[in-house]
Amino acid sequence: MSTRASGDRAASKVQSTSRRKRRAFDTQAVRDIALALPEVVEMPHFDFGSFRVNGKLFITLPPGGTHIHAFVDEQERLTALTMYPDGLEPLAWGRRVVGLRVALEEARPEAVEHLIRAAWRNKAPKRLLDRVAPSHTKH
Repeated sequence: MSTRASGDRAASKVQSTSRRKRRAFDTQAVRDIALALPEVVEMPHFDFGSFRVNGKLFITLPPGGTHIHAFVDEQERLTALTMYPDGLEPLAWGRRVVGLRVALEEARPEAVEHLIRAAWRNKAPKRLLDRVAPSHTKH
């Protein structure tokens, strides 16, 4: 097979992936990523689904399956809003901003995955952070 032919196929795949980008993440994809992280459990949180590490909530799934709430620190929020503005907005709890609300159909897939991992890092105990390989936590 020629390099050109495989290059054409790769370019076609990238174009087709970018056309489907808006549908790339759903709640099952969120579950798959979150549950692959160390010591994560999924459990209800009122009428939301949630993912926790060491008993601490790091992602919630509001009813409807169109958004997630990622509980990341201020630096991560500001960076994400700058790098990936589509589909992200600050998540307030009263007067405090506690994370990001992420619209799954609007946000870039790499942003969603990055925020799931960043939220886990934000809540995971130091003993887990110290022993986890970077591939589990980095985008």
